[in-house]
Amino acid sequence: MDESPYLALLWATLKEHPERTGPLSGLYDLELKTEKVPFDAWLAVIWSGEAGVPLPAWAVLIFKDINDQYMGGHIRSLDEAFGFKAVGKGKTSELLRRVHHVQREKLCQDVWKLTLLGYKVLPACRLVARRFQRDAPKIYGESIYRLQPGRGNFAEYLRGLYHKWFKTNRDTWIPFAKPQWLARLAKNKQEYLKQYSID
Repeated sequence: MDESPYLALLWATLKEHPERTGPLSGLYDLELKTEKVPFDAWLAVIWSGEAGVPLPAWAVLIFKDINDQYMGGHIRSLDEAFGFKAVGKGKTSELLRRVHHVQREKLCQDVWKLTLLGYKVLPACRLVARRFQRDAPKIYGESIYRLQPGRGNFAEYLRGLYHKWFKTNRDTWIPFAKPQWLARLAKNKQEYLKQYSID
């Protein structure tokens, strides 16, 4: 795959600053999206600041377009323009949809990190599911704690999510993040496993 100059910048920054893997990975995912929405630009502002890299040009254009529409009176609400407010009866806001998506991505990434440490997928899913069920209500609150299926085994549900996530990311996010995570986990294995109550 030919890389854009922005993707090359993300790679170069990651090599110099592996501690910024989280926001750099988020920007990498956004850069690969074919259709970007205003909420993507909002996230790009946050992640580019955290990663210490320039804001991507497409995000600047989205902000400019929204500003022009707002100043011209064509849109009434910036909340609506960026997807913070649900539009229409029974609709979910872009913010809430993205929070759920990010939750799922994070859980799948955690399963993947455990596989880097030698765990098989299902035992890794059990560890991640147990930690999520223990911690999520305290972290997320009831308004966005909706990942657990109403019935069935959460670890099995997570395994299904993980296999889809892995297939989607095996040629993009995974090769981008793998060298840095292997190095970090090699140094901090015991500390990392404490979140799963494993010493």
